[in-house]
Amino acid sequence: MKRLSLLFSLFVLCFVLINSKTSKAAVFEEGNVILKLNNSFLVYSQQEMPQINNGHVFIPIRMIGDLMGTNVIWNNMSKSIIIQDDDKTIKMSLNEKAVTVNNDEIILETPPFFKNNTVFVPLRFLTEVMNINVNYYEDKRVVEVQSEKFLNTETVSIIDEMMNKDEAYEGMIVPLSVKTKQEKHGNTLLIEVQNYSETTINKYELHRNIIFFRSETSVAFAGSKGENYHQSTPGYNKVEIGANGRITDEIPLVKDIQGDRLGNYKYILSNYFKIK
Repeated sequence: MKRLSLLFSLFVLCFVLINSKTSKAAVFEEGNVILKLNNSFLVYSQQEMPQINNGHVFIPIRMIGDLMGTNVIWNNMSKSIIIQDDDKTIKMSLNEKAVTVNNDEIILETPPFFKNNTVFVPLRFLTEVMNINVNYYEDKRVVEVQSEKFLNTETVSIIDEMMNKDEAYEGMIVPLSVKTKQEKHGNTLLIEVQNYSETTINKYELHRNIIFFRSETSVAFAGSKGENYHQSTPGYNKVEIGANGRITDEIPLVKDIQGDRLGNYKYILSNYFKIK
């Protein structure tokens, strides 16, 4: 068996146990890592959220199968993980640095481990094995992972096509933190969004889509979508957002969104873009 010794940089991807019953719903807080899957930021999960621990980035195992287009098998008896991606079969075990990819053995810098009913495994390893592009924006704490397999549903593909961005805008619009507010008609997500640029975003220029993911065959969305024929329809920001300024985006989760409440979604993602 061929032995490869790979040293990876400071990213590690964490994963939640497939059959975990005790993980709690989570939103990200300011100071944690922000996961961006293609155009969309993950703002809510039924289980664990991505996080930074000792300089490494972690994400729940369930997200590999749900959002990243792979097949994941967790064996609770042997404490082992099998990830199948196209022609690659990845096998790893808790607290073991040695993993196999098909017939090759690879030594990880950081082994998979278990914490809060969550299995943690290395991101850099997975992205290299799965030929996935990764960008890390340290100043924004954003880990951007790009693949045509992610959120590969017809609904989400249509949303991405409808995004009509202002190409002259140089910057990134990023959700910094998320809180929930209890109201009579259901929960509301309060997403603090930052304009990472020296350009002012005028009133009604900021658009966004919110993606509500229950399964690959059940994805709903709400938002301005940025369609061409909606150019006369303003964005949602009623106030100007200055250079490097912030705004709070309120997302009500009430019956008009397919009758669901917050706990009915596996994940909620958002994307933001500027339209003149």
